[in-house]
Amino acid sequence: MGQIQEFANELRRRAKRPFAEWHTVDLHNHSPKSFDYRGKGEDLLSRTIGRIRSAGLSVVMFTDHGELPDAGFVQQVSEGSGALILRGVELNVFVDAWGKPEAKVAKEAFFHLLLGFDPDADQPPEYWLSHIYRECKEQERQAGSQKIRGIASTLDELFRVLKDSNAILIPAHLHSAPDAFESRSVDDIYGDAEFLRHARDHFTALDVTSDKTAAFFDGKHSETGRLHKTCIRSSDAHEPETLGTRPFYAQMQEPTFVELKAALELPFRTSRSRPEEPKSWVVGLHVDGAFLKDLWWSCSPHCNALIGVKGSGKTSVLECLRYVLGIDVPLKRKDTVSQHLDAILGSSGRVRVLLKREDGARVLVQRSRSSKDFTVTFEDDRTEAFTNPESFQFPAYVLGWHEIEQAAEDISVRRLYMDTIAGREQVRTLEQKAVGLVGTIRHKHDQASERYNGFRDLYRNVADLEELRRGLQELTDADLITLKDEFERASEHREQFDTARLRLKECLDGLPERANSVLPGLERTWFKGESPLAGVSAEADSTMKNLFAGVDGSFDVVAKLLATALAQVGALSAAANERFDSFSTGYRERIATLSDEHRRLLESHQIVTEKTKALPRLRAELDQKKADVEGLLSELAGLAGEVADTLDARSTLRQSRVADFNSEVGQYGVRLAVVAGIQSIGFQELTQRYRQGAEVLSRLPSASRLHTRLKVAYEGLRRNLVAGDHVFFDHAEFGYFLDVFEEDDLKVEFDVSAGAGSFRPIDQLSAGQRCTAIFPLLLKLRAGPLVIDQPEDNLDNRHIANSIAPALLEDKRTRQIVFTSHNANLVVLNDAESITSFESTGSEGRIEKQGFLATRESAITKEVLETLDGGERALELRYKKYGRPSAHTVSP
Repeated sequence: MGQIQEFANELRRRAKRPFAEWHTVDLHNHSPKSFDYRGKGEDLLSRTIGRIRSAGLSVVMFTDHGELPDAGFVQQVSEGSGALILRGVELNVFVDAWGKPEAKVAKEAFFHLLLGFDPDADQPPEYWLSHIYRECKEQERQAGSQKIRGIASTLDELFRVLKDSNAILIPAHLHSAPDAFESRSVDDIYGDAEFLRHARDHFTALDVTSDKTAAFFDGKHSETGRLHKTCIRSSDAHEPETLGTRPFYAQMQEPTFVELKAALELPFRTSRSRPEEPKSWVVGLHVDGAFLKDLWWSCSPHCNALIGVKGSGKTSVLECLRYVLGIDVPLKRKDTVSQHLDAILGSSGRVRVLLKREDGARVLVQRSRSSKDFTVTFEDDRTEAFTNPESFQFPAYVLGWHEIEQAAEDISVRRLYMDTIAGREQVRTLEQKAVGLVGTIRHKHDQASERYNGFRDLYRNVADLEELRRGLQELTDADLITLKDEFERASEHREQFDTARLRLKECLDGLPERANSVLPGLERTWFKGESPLAGVSAEADSTMKNLFAGVDGSFDVVAKLLATALAQVGALSAAANERFDSFSTGYRERIATLSDEHRRLLESHQIVTEKTKALPRLRAELDQKKADVEGLLSELAGLAGEVADTLDARSTLRQSRVADFNSEVGQYGVRLAVVAGIQSIGFQELTQRYRQGAEVLSRLPSASRLHTRLKVAYEGLRRNLVAGDHVFFDHAEFGYFLDVFEEDDLKVEFDVSAGAGSFRPIDQLSAGQRCTAIFPLLLKLRAGPLVIDQPEDNLDNRHIANSIAPALLEDKRTRQIVFTSHNANLVVLNDAESITSFESTGSEGRIEKQGFLATRESAITKEVLETLDGGERALELRYKKYGRPSAHTVSP
């Protein structure tokens, strides 16, 4: 046996499912005693029992024509099937067609009335049937070729006779055909005043053949005087095999006659079609902590009310449910709720909850105060730990005490409502897409920023080099580069004259001691290259070379040669200086006409020439960087546009669904609208924290969405990388803003003039008006269970009785509702399927009793009466002051 089934078994053992369930009921069938029965045979009993079981019938009533079914047969069927088997009769009642003219319907008209007798009444069914025939003028009348046995007294007399029987009275197969003789009904029953009087005052329910006819008794049709009456279906079976082919469904905790009759008298406890369980619901809860110790609580899939004095534990159960489901707590209440949980569970208490999800799967979720994880067990006994409650796929709304009005102040609460209306999965899909896109934008933005900065640096370098190259070209075109080279070579030659004279003199002075060492070093080319001093330089170079031609190694010869060479070089040096001075004067005059920039460029032209050799390669590299950056900016523009489109699609979805939803809440004076594209809390926090980034944000092009502005900015820079606005790349802080996007808000307005159209925003309403506006919204948000602590706070009883309770009666069939309350109207008028009464010793809370308030005799009645109404004495005083109403003046 798996863990989930073990938990379910323990829950059933501890809690015993003490709530109302939908039971299958068939109240018009015939037994073998009936003259027109078609299912006889030796195996009749077993076939009957088998059919009741296979059809899942909880209650079956046999109603033979004019007589009771055999008591022994009924007992055997009851024992064999385990169902409640009732003895009844299909009584012929002669009427004058309920006021129809004689020309239309003859005196012999009659209808079938189903009578079902209480098996626990003081007198047996035989007594009451005999009493009816005796007191109500038993007659036989001719109906065509057949004699019909029935009663001729008025229906008022019949009801008087049966007053103390506690019987149920149901006119049978109404409106099956317009011919009263053929249908045993009366045509246009919903327009017949006399029939409607009996229906309102005396009939327990109506057995109506057509769903179309039954709809006229929903309390909303003027044709019936807005009569709200239970309309059942029945099989009218004449053999075992057709039992349960047309049943109806009734809510009962236990299938007893008393609860059945109570269900028939309250239309919201019956259904002509099989009711569907809510798609997802809380099956049961186990809490093992400090204040709630080993508490097991079983839930109805429909409506659950928790009652008890303050401090008894009812709110604690709701907080445990919110805790184990991981439902967010409003920021203002987080500390309070956390302290409450500490008191409920202690430091290591745990909560387990069995859930039925929308996909039909059951999961067991556990959460302990000693861990932040949610431990989830699946039906295959697989167990996983999750940190995010969304992982186990169970949406629910849990609102603690006074949290309904939080919607006025907390945008996250309103957004939760809005997305439930719009469809959380669809909204989540769009948001996940947007989140994924902005993550990509953040990555590519950083990448583009780095590459753009590299592009800008290289662009400036290339631009500088190209400017230098243009300057060099201008100097070249003016022959200044050549002139500068000539000047430099002339200067070099002049310096070499001085060096040569100095070397010759040093050699001459070094003789004779160094005769063999002074000459080496003179044997080289002294005057290289062309220059304006070329003629003189050539002679000097020749002189130096001739010096070695005549040297034979002797001292005298060397000395003479050096002296001669020194004299010749000296004479040539004077001529070279004269020529240099003449050339230099002309050169400096040319240089003086240049700008400072061109003079500097001329001075470094060789270095610049070397630098600018890399220009072709750098231009190619620049083109590649430009293409890379443009490509990234194009991608970023596309991504930003996609984010904006996705967020627009989310807003459009929300607006469309909210507009449709207005039709559901409009009857409560509530009007909703979506305000698109407002700054999120994340935006506001970033603006406060990162001032430079916020400044960059303010300088982007104007648009409703950040990512639309980004798209325009990216595209603008891509079109002109050099002169375009690159402000969003200038400060790293701006990167933090890329991960957030605008949100939508749900505008909630309430008509404070009760229908006159004077709408006010929710933040301008009183606490009571806020609750009045929000509560219908909560009831209509049908995604998952709704759990509320004391929803009646700030709601007046008239509003609860006229609006909230009727809405709960409708919505609880398709959605689980759980609430705590001190308000009798809220608990009683919406007919909670499960009422749990809590008591406390001060240090420990416990479940005192749990059940369905079906009738006065229900096990939970005393707790409800004492806790919510103040007890028998308080109720009796109300009767004395208000007056005790007659049964027919109180509409169910």
